[in-house]
Amino acid sequence: MDLTSLTIEELEQLKKDIDHEFERRRREARAQFKARVTQLAKEMGISLDEALGLLKGEKKERDSGKKPPKYRHPENPNITWNGHGRAPKWFTEWTNSGRSAEELEIK
Repeated sequence: MDLTSLTIEELEQLKKDIDHEFERRRREARAQFKARVTQLAKEMGISLDEALGLLKGEKKERDSGKKPPKYRHPENPNITWNGHGRAPKWFTEWTNSGRSAEELEIK
């Protein structure tokens, strides 16, 4: 195809047509893949979710619960920190002043 003879408008339309066809084929390929995986999972006697989990490499169950607080604010007992992640300002100020983190531990 000789593109040099096309106008800018014709090139823009061609680009739109190519993008549209590309997306149509991508959707079609995904639909075919899903149908094939679904059929294979059915033949193997497993659910699609289980099959997809195997493809991903099933992850170990994570402890999604919050960690219990480990430290309590020295002046406001309602403010706590579990010791994970970035230390809150009050904790950093406390330890930078020469005080011990153990003093703030919840026992």
